[in-house]
Amino acid sequence: MDDRDILQLYLNFKDDWKGWLDLHHKHFAQFVALILAVLAATLAATYRFLNNPGLLLSIAIGPFINVGLSVIGIKLCNRFYQRFLEHEAISNNFFRLFRKVSEEQGKKPLAFPESDKLFPKRWLHAQKESNSIETFVRSQKYRGSNRWIVVSFIVLLLLNILVIAFIVWRWATL
Repeated sequence: MDDRDILQLYLNFKDDWKGWLDLHHKHFAQFVALILAVLAATLAATYRFLNNPGLLLSIAIGPFINVGLSVIGIKLCNRFYQRFLEHEAISNNFFRLFRKVSEEQGKKPLAFPESDKLFPKRWLHAQKESNSIETFVRSQKYRGSNRWIVVSFIVLLLLNILVIAFIVWRWATL
């Protein structure tokens, strides 16, 4: 395998990672929209049937569904983010195999003169801490945008648990 083949593999992998990150964000948006729709319908029905114990308890199905959707959303988004990180790690390996670029890096000025490395320091630090792609992916799993996506799902999950608790409390007091 010559340098051109390695460079082509690198470029192909760099293009592919965008798709995984895009799926990560699209699934997050779809799950949040569905969870919020079910939550809004549940709150409207709860308000409407606040004094009807038979219907009130059946309304609690909505938040139970949302709890399940939140858990599935976390698992699915984690999987897409994992795939993105694996692609990023593999493309970095291909880049490092392309020795001509990395050897000339010290001789040619970079776009940012005060940066002495091609990669951002946080990436280099994360890569140095990891001995394999697997450990790199595990160490980065809850960083970046995925951290806030997981936090959002957890907040929605807790909010739905509170709605369930309110519905059960109201049902028990009727």
